[in-house]
Amino acid sequence: MAKQRFVEAPSPLVSPSPLVSFGRKVAMGAAGAIAVYVAYYPSDSIAIEDGDGLWFAVLAIAWMTLVAAVCWFRPDPESVELSKAGFDWIDFSAIGLATWMMVAAFLNAAQSDLRMGTNEAWWWASAAAILIASRRVLISQAMRQSFLLLTICVTVGLAVDALHQDWISLPATRASYQADPDAVVRAMGIDAPPDSSTRMVLENRLMDGGPTATFALANSLAALMLIGVVLIAAAIRFTWTQICVRGKVGLIGCLVVLVPALLAVRSRAALAATLIGIAMVCLTNSRYGSSSPLEGSRVRSLFAALVGVVLTGILGLIGLAMFGNPEWYGQAPASLAFRLQYWAATWRMMLDHILLGAGPGNFQSLYDRYRDANTTEQIADPHNFLLETLSSGGPIALCLLIAIFVLGFKQLRKHQLAPDATEKNDLLALGNDRTILIGGAVMLAIIWFLGLLTLHAPDISSHRFAVPIALGLGWSIRSVFQKLDQRQLDLAYVVSLIAILVHLSVSGGWTVPGVAFWVWMMLGGLTRIEITSTTSLNANNRSTFTLAIGLLALVLLTFMSVRPVGRQSWLLSIADASLRSGNTGKSGRILAEAVDADRWSSKAPILNSEFLYREIIRRKNSSASRRAYDESAEVAIDRAGPSPTVMRQLATQRLHLYQVFGKPDDLEMAEQYLQTAWQGSPANQWLAAQLAEIALVKNDKLASDWVERAETLSKLGNNPERLLRLQLLYIAEPVGDPAALEPVRKSAKERLFLAEDDQR
Repeated sequence: MAKQRFVEAPSPLVSPSPLVSFGRKVAMGAAGAIAVYVAYYPSDSIAIEDGDGLWFAVLAIAWMTLVAAVCWFRPDPESVELSKAGFDWIDFSAIGLATWMMVAAFLNAAQSDLRMGTNEAWWWASAAAILIASRRVLISQAMRQSFLLLTICVTVGLAVDALHQDWISLPATRASYQADPDAVVRAMGIDAPPDSSTRMVLENRLMDGGPTATFALANSLAALMLIGVVLIAAAIRFTWTQICVRGKVGLIGCLVVLVPALLAVRSRAALAATLIGIAMVCLTNSRYGSSSPLEGSRVRSLFAALVGVVLTGILGLIGLAMFGNPEWYGQAPASLAFRLQYWAATWRMMLDHILLGAGPGNFQSLYDRYRDANTTEQIADPHNFLLETLSSGGPIALCLLIAIFVLGFKQLRKHQLAPDATEKNDLLALGNDRTILIGGAVMLAIIWFLGLLTLHAPDISSHRFAVPIALGLGWSIRSVFQKLDQRQLDLAYVVSLIAILVHLSVSGGWTVPGVAFWVWMMLGGLTRIEITSTTSLNANNRSTFTLAIGLLALVLLTFMSVRPVGRQSWLLSIADASLRSGNTGKSGRILAEAVDADRWSSKAPILNSEFLYREIIRRKNSSASRRAYDESAEVAIDRAGPSPTVMRQLATQRLHLYQVFGKPDDLEMAEQYLQTAWQGSPANQWLAAQLAEIALVKNDKLASDWVERAETLSKLGNNPERLLRLQLLYIAEPVGDPAALEPVRKSAKERLFLAEDDQR
C-alpha cells in the first residue's frame, strides 16, 4: 500500500509583498521570453562552440536564480510555499551533469580548444537551469496551457518563415547562382573555386537543400515543426467536439502551415517521429494513469484509436506521394547506413576516452580520426542524443542523463496516481495564464527594436508574414488549450517529448538551444514540483542553496566566458571593418589585442596568422613580419590542440609563402603541419594528395606510397566529392610574384598524373 502523507490544516494565506508578486510575474514571463529568444537565435550547428549560446546561458541561469529568489523570499513563515522549492534528486542529477561536463572540458583541454569546450559546457549548465526553473514555473494548469499555446505560435511563425524561403528566397538564390556562380560564392564568403570539391558540395546543398528559417540546418528546424504538428494533433484529439468554429478553423490553419513546412525541410527522421507522435496520441486514452474507470466502451475507444493510426499512415503516404521527392525517401536506407557509421566511429572514439569522453565541443576535431574511410562528411555531432552525451562526458554523463529521465518518469507516475495539488490552489502559481504570453511579446518587441536600431533585424521579407500569421492563428486557438485538463496536458507533453527524442535519436540538435530548450521545458512541465500547504524549513534551506548556485554560476559565466568572448568578438569585428577599409595597420593592432582578449580561444590567433602571412607577402618577406607570424602560429596550435582543420589552414599558408618566396623552411613546416593533420584525419584524400605533391617535388622515397593512398581514398564510397580532379592542391614549387595575390592551385589528378574513373 502506498504510503499516505498527512498534513496539518493550512494557515490562512498571507498576501505576498508587491516585490515578491512582481518577481513571480517576471519569473513566469521569462519562460515566454526565452522561448521567443531561442526561436530567433537558436545557435544552430557549431555556433554553440563559437560562443553564440552564451547569452542564452545568461538568460537560462538568471531565470533559475530568479525563481529560487522568489521561492526564498516568503511573505510569512506560516504561509504556504512551494514544497521542495530547492533541489530534489532530479535537480541534483541535472546540476551534476552540468558540473561533470565542465570538468570534462577542462580535463580535455590539452587536446582541444578550451574556449570551445567551455562554451558548450555552459550549454549543459543552461539545460540544467531550464529544467530546474521550469519544474517550479510550469506547475498550474493555466501555465502549462499557456506554454503550449506559445509553442504553437513559435512553431507556426518558423513554419511561415520556412515556406517563404522554400517558395521565394531559395529559388531566387538558385537563379542568381545559375546566372553568376562566382558572385554568389564571393557574397557567401566561402573559398570554393570552380571545379573543386567544395564548390560541388555548395552546389548540392544549394540546389537540393530545404529551408532552415532562423536555423542553420534543416534537421534542426524539423524538430520544431514536428512539435507543432504533434501538439495540434493532440488538441484535435481531445477538444474537437468541445471547441467553437473559430478554434476548429484555427487548428486547421495551423496544420495548413506546419505540415507543408515539415515536408519542405525534407527530414525523414522528423516525418517518422511525427507519425509516431500522432499514433501515440490516437492510441493513448486521455485518462491514462487515472484510477477511475474509463468513460465509454474500451472496445470503441480502441477501435477509434486504431482507425486514427491507420488514417495517419494513409495520409502520411499520400503526402509523400503528392509532395515528397522519390529520391528523398528512396535514400532513407543509405541515410540510416551513414548513421550507423557515425555511431560506430563515436564508439571507437569512446574506447580511447573511456572516462571523460572527448569533452564538450571536441567531437568534430576528433571525429575524423575515427570515421570510416568510406565516408566523407565531417559531422559536428554523432546524430544521436545519447551518444552525443556519451562522447562529451563519458559514461558518467550518460548515466546522469538516464537518471534524469528515469526519475522524471517516476515523478510523472506520481502525478498520475494522485490528484494534482496545483489544481486546488492556483494562487501558488508564479503568475497567471497571460504572463507567459506577455513575456514572449515583450521579447519579440525587444528583438525587433534592437535589431532595427543596430541594423541587424531579422529577415523582414519573411517575418512581415510570419509574425502576423503566428499571432493570428494563436489568437484563434487561444481557447482550445484551455479545454485540456492536467492529464491531457501530461499526454501532450509526453508525446511531444517522445517525438522530439525519437528525432534526436538519428539527428543532430541535442546541443542546439533552439531545439533542446523545448526538450527540457517539456520535461520540466511533466516533472513539476508539487505544491503543499505545509511549511518546511528544509525547503527554504534548499532554496537558499539553489539561489547560491545560480548567483555563483552567473558570476563565473560572466567573468570566465561572456566578457572575454564578447570583447574578442567586438575586437574582431573592428579589425574586419578596418581591413575592408584598407587600414591594415589598425587591423593588425586590433587583431593582436583580440588574441590577448581571450587567452583560451584559438579563433583570434588563427585569424591573426591569416593576416600576418598576408603581411609577409605584402612586406616582401620582412623579418619582423616573419617573427610575428611564427609567434601567432604557435599560439594558435597551443590553443587549438592538434586540430586537423587548424593544421591544414596553417599548412596552406606556408605553402603559399613557399610559392612566393621559395624558402625551404616554409615547405618543411607545411609538411610537418600536414603530417600532424593526417594523424588526426587519416581518411582525408586531400591531405594524402597534398603530401604526395610535396613528396614528389622533394623526390621522397615515400612519394609513391602517398600517391597510392590518395588514389585509394578517392575511390572509396563511390563518392563524386572525392574525385582527384576535384581536389585542388597547392603546387609545391616556387612561382614568385605571380602567386602573390592568390596561391596557385591545380587538380590532384593533373599534378599526380593519375588515371581516374570519372563516371561516378
